[in-house]
Amino acid sequence: MSARADSSIDDLEEFVDNLILQNDYPGFEPRSFRVGLPENFLQAGAKLFSQALGHPNVYVRLCALRIFQDKPGTIKPHLNAIAGLLDHQDPWVRKEAAITLERFPTPDLAMGAKIASQMTDEDVMVRREAAKALGKILSKSKDTGANAAQDKSTIVAALESVMHADADAQVRQKAEKALRKAGYFKG
Repeated sequence: MSARADSSIDDLEEFVDNLILQNDYPGFEPRSFRVGLPENFLQAGAKLFSQALGHPNVYVRLCALRIFQDKPGTIKPHLNAIAGLLDHQDPWVRKEAAITLERFPTPDLAMGAKIASQMTDEDVMVRREAAKALGKILSKSKDTGANAAQDKSTIVAALESVMHADADAQVRQKAEKALRKAGYFKG
């Protein structure tokens, strides 16, 4: 890494931290805060946000995921890094990683199978977003690869399981909607 790249990621971290401090108030959840970045960061390109995906500061990671959500055409080179965040310790990062993968213009079923593992996540907001993402991936994917049938079966089984058994009504509803949208609802 060049010194310039190091200072850019450091500048991003400082900007995000300062913005969160300026907006702090009782009941404020900084992980939910969608940071509006100045033009100099947006012009830095995907390389800066690729670095931010691995940053130790959770707010910087969330900022990067949300930038990729807004620019889904730039996601492809970073798919593995984003998919790796599906297992992150912070539920907000797991949720935002699923949203980011859902917005990828040409998802494959293997990506969906990774997200399907979130249907058993202990955090309800992660399960809700995962169900929604799986519906979009199932309906958008044109995958016919060697493992496509197995991945599709994994996704459908995960959605059917929570549709009938999840404690949260919204998770059940989103799973049913995902199955209906993709044409796999059996009633």
